[in-house]
Amino acid sequence: MMAFVDTSPEDLLHWNLQTLTFLQASSDPEAKKWEGSVQQNVGYSLHQVGRFAEALEHFDLSRKACELRGDTRGARISRWMTAWTFRSLQRYQEAIAMQLQLEQEFAADGEPDPYVFEELIALYEAVGETANAALYKIKLQATAKTSS
Repeated sequence: MMAFVDTSPEDLLHWNLQTLTFLQASSDPEAKKWEGSVQQNVGYSLHQVGRFAEALEHFDLSRKACELRGDTRGARISRWMTAWTFRSLQRYQEAIAMQLQLEQEFAADGEPDPYVFEELIALYEAVGETANAALYKIKLQATAKTSS
């Protein structure tokens, strides 16, 4: 609950790390179910303060925890966050490859993900591929129409 009070990135990182410490010390199986989400939160906080390499480590731990629990959606979100961090590190081709894979997986489930499209737009714009960026703008608009 402190994350609602202390909202600066540094404070959020502090509280997320505290939560992770408590979770890892717990022997309660119900607490362990939260590891994927908490690792994701730590990674997000690290990203917010510019500690990208550390963020990648936590997104990977989140993905693994989600996969262990059979949480496909959570694992995909962790992979999305990894690709998002690759963009921050200017590792554009790796990020594009991951987002394209996620696009295929969400499409196979009949759930196009607008966040994947938004990220692909940003990535293609970053590398100067305006035609591809325009294609994903159209896909993004289509998801907005189907969700209304």
